[in-house]
Amino acid sequence: ARAHVIMDAAIQKWCDEMGTSVEKVTTMYLDNKFNAPNVDGELLAKCEKLETLSCASCGLATLSGFPPLAKLKSLLLNDNRISSGLDALVKCENLTSLSLANNRIASVEDLKPLADELTLNVLEVEQCPLTNAEGYFETIMSMMPTLNTLDGRDEFGNEVDDEDDDDDDEDEDDDEDEDDDDDDDDDD
Repeated sequence: ARAHVIMDAAIQKWCDEMGTSVEKVTTMYLDNKFNAPNVDGELLAKCEKLETLSCASCGLATLSGFPPLAKLKSLLLNDNRISSGLDALVKCENLTSLSLANNRIASVEDLKPLADELTLNVLEVEQCPLTNAEGYFETIMSMMPTLNTLDGRDEFGNEVDDEDDDDDDEDEDDDEDEDDDDDDDDDD
């Protein structure tokens, strides 16, 4: 029965472990910590100071019922089964970074409510069915003019490094170069 942990229980446990309260918490990483097809319960709506929320691998299938969290800036929902309800996010008006990677969002059109209402800077949709559509990258980029990064690439399609890319000139201190061929791809 452990598999079916409801979202409220996960939120309460996180706040307890962090020594904070639902009303005060600003960051929550609930990856794998609950399992529910939709955002239910009442505690999330009370997290009014929440700025960063991660609910990766929680079995979510829809976002309908996602509460309006005015301060939420970053939302990570990768590795779920989300295919609907994205329009619930438009009430999170300060949302600038959204990861929907590896979900079941079928069409670029499904992102339209977000494009119309939010000023997203970062969006991830890789491994969603919509990325099979030809030209999805350009379509989303033109639909969301505020985007700086889509699926880890800038508007010109160049890969964006998460590290501070101001200093591309040889930094001798960090020999990051030798592990550029990411052998950590298969660490799942």
